[in-house]
Amino acid sequence: MLESKMIESLKNDMLEGINNISLDNMEVKRKLIEKQLAILASIEDLYYFKRDNNIGNKADVVDFEEDPPLEGTNKPNVNSNHNGRSMYRFERKIRGGFIPEIDGFVPEGIVRSLGLDHGDMVYATLIEANTRNLKRFKYEIAKKTDGSEQPDRIQYNYCPIKKEAGRLVVDKSEETGEYIRFDENLHTVVLDEDDVFDHKLEEGSLVDIAFPKGMPNLAKVLWTHHIEEREEPNVKKASSAHKKESKEEKEDVEQTLVGKTVLIIGNEPKKNLYKFAVNQRGGEMLWADAKDNLTRLEALVRKSDMVIFLLAVSGHVGMEHIKQMCKDYNVPFDTTWSKGFSTIVRLAEESEMETG
Repeated sequence: MLESKMIESLKNDMLEGINNISLDNMEVKRKLIEKQLAILASIEDLYYFKRDNNIGNKADVVDFEEDPPLEGTNKPNVNSNHNGRSMYRFERKIRGGFIPEIDGFVPEGIVRSLGLDHGDMVYATLIEANTRNLKRFKYEIAKKTDGSEQPDRIQYNYCPIKKEAGRLVVDKSEETGEYIRFDENLHTVVLDEDDVFDHKLEEGSLVDIAFPKGMPNLAKVLWTHHIEEREEPNVKKASSAHKKESKEEKEDVEQTLVGKTVLIIGNEPKKNLYKFAVNQRGGEMLWADAKDNLTRLEALVRKSDMVIFLLAVSGHVGMEHIKQMCKDYNVPFDTTWSKGFSTIVRLAEESEMETG
């Protein structure tokens, strides 16, 4: 029985952890044991749910670090391509993903690096199966979907963490400028204490979060963006020795992008330099990765007055989808191999001159 195997695996882990407790690692071990006990409780709930509903023992493996399974994710599917390789349907979870047919968990980092969306088909190659029957796979994209099928899951990216009443919270996506809403009202999400501990979060951190639709109280932190990637403060520091001169320079910058929204596509860590340059000229900058969810990309394109692709850091397949969106919504776009912010500004200004 699957539940029995899980319990035995957890027992071994817990015993090993208890034997290694010391004064130096007491807090970490306590957190670990608390999580393991929570998983045991979830296994018990799963066992009695299956028994009471006459569900067979061969149940899908539940990723117990995540929230309850989402609606619209229970369509098992295995296909073979012309080479005879089996393709498996990827199911997006609150954090990471899952492939029921092979009991394969897909970590959040892999979801992002492959640009996986719910319903995509993947190849899976077993690379490790240890004595506790825990499997690890190497995943490859076999077939992309159009992104139209989405689980009941809400995600906000680049959310700055604030502190309220001693708790860490988020209420806005810095990526899109969109405020978090629940039942059409503005809503502040209190971050889970385990996520705060595990990700070493603090006030000012930037995180991506997700939660089941209608349940923001179950929000999970998906990803932490390193603050050192935000280089706008460095731009200000560089001119600190000439404050008066810098102030005059800023006032002299021609306002060539007033009221315009520039969407930049590309996984470029210096994106805040671009934002600084665009804002300095009166415009607003949005940013996205070509591997992002197509629904969200479409929303960003519709908000934009122009789109610029950074070819050196953009995936070809995703880029073609976005170009088609630009054509559909009559949004001008341009491409560049350069990653210099002066080039980005020049392209944006040229686009504004052509359309304005």
